[in-house]
Amino acid sequence: MNSDSNYIYVIGDMVSKQDSDGRNKVVDPMAWVFDYSGNLVSSHKILDTFIPGIRPYGEVISLYPQGNGIFDFMFDALPFEGHPKGAGGYARINMHTGAILKTCKMPVYYLENPRIGEIILNEITWVGDRLIWAQLTSGPNVREQHIMEMDSSFNIVKIIKLEDKLNDTLENHCWINKDQSGIYEVISNALQININNSFKHILIYKKYDTIGNLIKKQVLNTSNINIGINGSLSYNIKKALNKTFLIFGAKIDPKSAKILAPVSLLTSPEFDTLYKSTPMHVDSQAGINLVDYWTYYLEKQMYGDGFIASAAIETSLFAEPDYGVLYKVSNLGDSLWTRKFQPLGWESARASWIKFIQVKETPYHTLVVSAIVADGDENVVKGWLLHLDKDGCLIPGCYTGINTNLSNKNESTPFEVYPNPISGHLLYLLSRVSAKQCRISLYDLLGNIMETKSLSIEKDVQYLLDIPEKLPNGQYLIKLEIQGQVFTKPIQIMR
Repeated sequence: MNSDSNYIYVIGDMVSKQDSDGRNKVVDPMAWVFDYSGNLVSSHKILDTFIPGIRPYGEVISLYPQGNGIFDFMFDALPFEGHPKGAGGYARINMHTGAILKTCKMPVYYLENPRIGEIILNEITWVGDRLIWAQLTSGPNVREQHIMEMDSSFNIVKIIKLEDKLNDTLENHCWINKDQSGIYEVISNALQININNSFKHILIYKKYDTIGNLIKKQVLNTSNINIGINGSLSYNIKKALNKTFLIFGAKIDPKSAKILAPVSLLTSPEFDTLYKSTPMHVDSQAGINLVDYWTYYLEKQMYGDGFIASAAIETSLFAEPDYGVLYKVSNLGDSLWTRKFQPLGWESARASWIKFIQVKETPYHTLVVSAIVADGDENVVKGWLLHLDKDGCLIPGCYTGINTNLSNKNESTPFEVYPNPISGHLLYLLSRVSAKQCRISLYDLLGNIMETKSLSIEKDVQYLLDIPEKLPNGQYLIKLEIQGQVFTKPIQIMR
């Protein structure tokens, strides 16, 4: 996903055909263009004779702007005649027409062995007129790393095989850069397998010369805390102030590999020092807490305004709610706020899972989120696009109008609403209590129920309510029923 001053651009997949039992699906890669009001401007199936069966690789796709609705993106192609292992690589697309303008196929090794494959794990990185990437070839008894360069005509002009390896360590090169003198910087998300079958996650900074000789290798010292990046297809590394790195990683249990908490890391330019490690939540207990934390994308905001990370919180219990999540992190790695989201109007446990795949800042300093959500009621996976203000609010200004400081107010009503009066059809509710189950209802002054829904609520979490647009202006009551207690607060609709 990406955006310009006029449109929001999304590449994704859509099921076009399937059997009556839901099997043998035909999935088409799609190019969608939306305006900032959420209206679909164009929708095109991506077709190209050079790369039949093209599909985005993984769930996070790097979409790099070239102007006028033209973007570069990574692809993974299904096997086809002459290419039994497929032919992934890079392509340039006109998002308004779905036309592929250029392609560059990644080199494929070990053609005789379909169990050995290639993958690109870093975000699209143009350095001047060269696109650089780190390519992993892996399979049974094979794990090889290459650095590759492509020119502006989409020709591969340089291939470097990297010979340095760590024993009993699986390295994924998930960030790469190149300076003016031709020196490469690489960051690896690595997994060390110990004798007792426990897993040690480490982050490694490497520097290579122009022909691939290793100049420096530095493992980030996290004081024996097991920290890694949650999946190497998640782009969670960005340059911060003074050439430091801001990494949105995860604290991981070494035995179960369970993610205990998302963590922001502020490091020195070459990993000699870890300046700060900030968890986003209190650690869960591995094997006891049934919550999984997934992190997908880290966006660097304009004007030195910090970073936004997109993520998900999932529970393994059917009746417990799942959330898409945004985290705000300062330039110094401090946690500033957390936003948890569910589709508007759904019961709290309706989503089987939610993934906030990518968050991007628009030219207007607002945020767009590309997400997918599994609808437990309809048993389908749906796309979800959100447009929020810079503070992660669907209603602009909610961050200043309603926040956790209100929880300290000594009032008999255990919730706040914003805005009040309401001029649109969306209303935030902030609860000061936690409850497994509660009911929220909107009444007119005659006692008629205008809207009602049940949900699980948590203390200091904001909930978005849909106020029917057909309701006339006037006075209404919001009623919250919790464990036999009833609380009300008046609101006014003034459109």
